[in-house]
Amino acid sequence: ENESCDGGITPLMLACDKSITAALNYLHQQIQNQSSKQVVSAWGSVTDKSSESGNSAVHHALAADFQIGLDVLEYYAFN
Repeated sequence: ENESCDGGITPLMLACDKSITAALNYLHQQIQNQSSKQVVSAWGSVTDKSSESGNSAVHHALAADFQIGLDVLEYYAFN
């Protein structure tokens, strides 16, 4: 098997898990300025799940009570 040592954690999941507002604000700008394919390639998708826990960025934002993260994820998912 070709499994990475990071457990399939995307930058998006990490930013949501750690409530990194600056990263999510930057992501919001990137969504507005680039194609979604480029953004997903760099950050991961809202629906990506980690291979360790099966959790997505939304799970991480909810667990961290990260409202800004949830707002950006909602925008990201529908734009």
